[in-house]
Amino acid sequence: MGEITVEALRQGVFHIWTGWDHLAFLLCLCLLASGKQLIALVAAFTIGHSISLALVFYQLVNIPSPPVEIVIALSIAVMAREALHATGVIDIPNALNRHLLTVLLFGLLHGLGFGSALHGVGVAPDGPLWSLTFFNLGIALGELVFVGLLTVQLAGLRTISLVQPVRTAALYLTGAVGAFWTVQRVVVMGIA
Repeated sequence: MGEITVEALRQGVFHIWTGWDHLAFLLCLCLLASGKQLIALVAAFTIGHSISLALVFYQLVNIPSPPVEIVIALSIAVMAREALHATGVIDIPNALNRHLLTVLLFGLLHGLGFGSALHGVGVAPDGPLWSLTFFNLGIALGELVFVGLLTVQLAGLRTISLVQPVRTAALYLTGAVGAFWTVQRVVVMGIA
């Protein structure tokens, strides 16, 4: 059990840190909200991708990868747009609830993308449950480290009054990349 769990945990962390689309989505969340609201959004994302990852793991859901990858890319552009229109603190409870639901649903889609990586790292449905659990914990750990590093960087930018221009530029760039990836995946995957 020990070797399998450590490897599954390591693969989960590695998967999130090399998944540029998932990191871009997390960047949008970090630039959408802060404090408890950011924690709630990241938790909603984690809950969403954990649910769909388990569904893929147990082969209860089998959605072809191309449409999932396209919508994942589109989710980045959508969240970048949402963050651009936010002020960093979501004041209205309805807006926070809408963001939480949106992030949860996008998390479900991202989990379908994570699910495609399971077999590549040796986590199979006939394998032990703890391998899935530790892979998912690795993803969550990788997310927490990434969000923590971004939060520290944003705090540093606030001290020198650069957070707003950097935030705006990062969101425009991330949104453009998400839109580009969407078009690229539609073209490459032959969906058009």
